[in-house]
Amino acid sequence: MSLFSSGQEIQLTLRGEQIQGLILFEKAKEIALRLEDHPVFKNDSIWTLLKNEFIHGEFNEGPFRCSFDTRIIDLGEDRASTRTDWILSLQIPTRIRRVNQKLQ
Repeated sequence: MSLFSSGQEIQLTLRGEQIQGLILFEKAKEIALRLEDHPVFKNDSIWTLLKNEFIHGEFNEGPFRCSFDTRIIDLGEDRASTRTDWILSLQIPTRIRRVNQKLQ
């Protein structure tokens, strides 16, 4: 059963920075997201800094606000994009927290 759907928006938090992501696809052990260029990615050695680092994600699913923490697998430039976008691969989270927004 799929946890995420293609085209779903996710708000990521990496090292205190808020980054918008869009899910491209989900595999058995990873999800791939497209990220718009962000100052946190300007460092040339960004991959060595972020490898295996934890990232926090939040998204809406129906009446629920969902959040998770997971590890970064890979980060690279999106060569198919005309803009400076990035492709971020994350491990499938082992646990997703859901809060019903209507009850808040």
